[in-house]
Parts: sequence; C-alpha cells; structure tokens
Amino acid sequence: MKRIRRWVLYPGYVLGITVLFLYVLFPSDAAKEYISGYLGKQYPGYTVTMETVKPVLIVRSPLSPASTGGERPSRPSSRGLPE
Repeated sequence: MKRIRRWVLYPGYVLGITVLFLYVLFPSDAAKEYISGYLGKQYPGYTVTMETVKPVLIVRSPLSPASTGGERPSRPSSRGLPE
C-alpha cells in the first residue's frame, strides 16, 4: 500500500490541486487583453469584444458571449498581387 500511495496517490493529488488552482486563479482579464490584442493585430479592420473568458474543456469555446465587427479584410490573389 505504501508503494501505491507514493507512486499514484501523491502525484494524483498534486496534479489535481494544480488543476484546481489553475482553474480558480485563471487570469481572465489578462487573457481577454491578450486575445483581443492578438486578433486586433492579425485583423486590423475588426473589433473584438468579450464578456468573459474562462478555462473550459476543449469541447466548447471559452469565449462567452463574444462579438466581432468591422470590414472583412481583403485577401491577396493567388499570385500575391492585389486585385
């Protein structure tokens, strides 16, 4: 039983506590600023607003509710020359 506790239970406890603290102490304000800044640089004609950002399972989007607006950026032609 001591070997099982040492090799399975303690690392499982540490992993569980780490995940719990990462979830509870998630920096949502910093994540919102980073995401909106990154998207603003990639798509300068768009505006991005987010109400909340929180960690979730990969199954769904972590942005709730999010909206975008602005003009669609022009795409370069297949030859790389503007149309």
